Amino acid sequence: MLGKFEAVSLPCLKTMRLEENVYANDVVLESLISSCPVLKDLIILRMFEDNVKVLRVHSLTLTSLNIDFNFGEGDDFVDGFDKKVSGVLIDAPRLKYLKFQADLSGSKIITNSGSLAKVNVVYVFNENDCADVVDIPRRNMVRNFLTSISGVSDMKISQHFVEVYIYISCS
Repeated sequence: MLGKFEAVSLPCLKTMRLEENVYANDVVLESLISSCPVLKDLIILRMFEDNVKVLRVHSLTLTSLNIDFNFGEGDDFVDGFDKKVSGVLIDAPRLKYLKFQADLSGSKIITNSGSLAKVNVVYVFNENDCADVVDIPRRNMVRNFLTSISGVSDMKISQHFVEVYIYISCS
């Protein structure tokens, strides 16, 4: 487990890969990412027990981001995951490539996405994110996510994502 720390500085780190780590809380992971002032490539493989409710990626230098989720064995972990209090917030104005895969978070927000050119989105949304007519905020979250990536020139999406997109577009 990566515990709390007063300060960390990784001034030369350009590539970081974080795989199935456990953090003391959201702030520890956010601080670790923010402590890399020249970070270009970031890969995060999450797991249910990582203690991160909201994954915040804020970087002025990041150009490539890959976020994936390891579900583990069985459905016990999925059933215990609280989508209502989880989220992903990406604020990286120089981000050119985003691979976002297998995320169950209830909120997904990308800001400052003007440089984003290539996106690979697989199993990030499901029909429950937009099927409930009453849950307008969730449907708007999906629409806002799609709007934030609308300027890309190269996109790879799963069939599942297309089905969700068509459902949103028709409602």
